[in-house]
Amino acid sequence: MHEPQWTHWYMVAFFTLFGVSILRRGDGFAALDGLFCGPRRSEGELGDRLVHAYRRRQHNENLPSRTMGLIVGGTSLCAALIAATTQAPVVVLYAALTFVLAAVLTVAYARLERVEAPRVASLQVRDARAVAPLFVWILVGMTSFAPLLWLRQAPVAALLSTCAGAAIALLGYRVASTSTLLTGEDVAVERFIDDRLRTIRTVNLLATAVGPSFVFEALTGFTDSAIRVAAMLLALVALAVSLSLQYVLLRRRPSAAGIAASSPYA
Repeated sequence: MHEPQWTHWYMVAFFTLFGVSILRRGDGFAALDGLFCGPRRSEGELGDRLVHAYRRRQHNENLPSRTMGLIVGGTSLCAALIAATTQAPVVVLYAALTFVLAAVLTVAYARLERVEAPRVASLQVRDARAVAPLFVWILVGMTSFAPLLWLRQAPVAALLSTCAGAAIALLGYRVASTSTLLTGEDVAVERFIDDRLRTIRTVNLLATAVGPSFVFEALTGFTDSAIRVAAMLLALVALAVSLSLQYVLLRRRPSAAGIAASSPYA
């Protein structure tokens, strides 16, 4: 498969910058959670409760964020080195990177289902459609399998991209359905944090799930048939929708009203 030189070196730069940024952030995989959950400066006592509840949650979950960053960041830098010193197709290297990312996320978030911290019983039913509408799940699912349309042209990259996207989308569904984790120290705030984290992580995973297909299709080329053009347009729509959900969440900061609304007794 012919690959333009500018595309090759663009991806070398991408692998390098992505790897360095992940490694520099240290616990960066948890940083977005804190960004979305952080209180407003004007919240006073409520802000303190939010901070303490979020820190308790981090301690109880004990996600290996630093290890996750080392693996993904190191893999990206290895991809950059291979691409810079060989003629290895960058589409295969990118697909391999997303496959590693999917594996790391799956192993890490599987820990959430086995957290042994004290829990308060909750009868609240967790429905994935409460986090994202059904059409979003369908859209992301269809996008995840779109690289199979290129199976004969780029079999290895198509399979890796499909597996990565589908695995991350499935992980998003599992996270959306994760049972409530409350310690009982501050139930109202903990319930808000729990709902907020579930939504944030699910939406982030949905956006991430679109990435493998979108970049694969852009690198491989999609203008040679109508169905491939349609697949690329589908990926663009899925990406736009998932990024819009992230933006809405980022704009909606925690507040006393939001915590009261999330309480089952409100």
